[in-house]
Amino acid sequence: MATLFELCKQGQLIRVDAALGPEEMDQRCLYLLPKVRDWIESTLQHLVSTWEVETSPIEQLDELLHRFCVGKPLQHGKRYKKLDPRGKHVWELKTGDLRI
Repeated sequence: MATLFELCKQGQLIRVDAALGPEEMDQRCLYLLPKVRDWIESTLQHLVSTWEVETSPIEQLDELLHRFCVGKPLQHGKRYKKLDPRGKHVWELKTGDLRI
C-alpha cells in the first residue's frame, strides 16, 4: 500500500498548505485529489456566495482550511459534522456555500 508521501510524489494526491501566520504550525494535514484542486483553481475562485454571505466561497474555503490545519477544535454542530463512513477522523466541513 502506498504512503501519503508516495501518492503525492506520483501526483495522485496534493497536500494543501494553509496560509499560516508566523506563530502557527500545522496540527492537521489535508490532501486533495488533483480533480478537486483543479476545480478550486478553475471554478471555485470565480463563484459568488449563493447564500449572500459576506465572504466569497474561495474566502470561506481559505478560512475553513486554516482553522482545520492549525488544529482549532472541530466541535459538532452546524459548521462541522462528523461522518463515519470508514471509521474515525472523517469530517464533513461546511461553510455557507461549501461542503467538504
